[in-house]
Amino acid sequence: MSRKRLDPDGLGVIYQIRCIPTGKVYVGQAQSERLQLRWDRHRSDLRKGKHHAVKLQRAWNKYGESALRRHATNKEAV
Repeated sequence: MSRKRLDPDGLGVIYQIRCIPTGKVYVGQAQSERLQLRWDRHRSDLRKGKHHAVKLQRAWNKYGESALRRHATNKEAV
């Protein structure tokens, strides 16, 4: 059974995680059908204190989960 691709160009979705208090942004890319899984992985790593992006981890530690907002920056994720 084949799955319909949500991103026909195959490039996926560009997304950002913004720290509201500082305005700083982490930018990432994921396949559109896996965007929620990618966000879940970010949160899991951040909660464990083991995220690969040190500055994002520091923002999480200092301001908490509620200070971070995720946003897809292209139409495939809408």
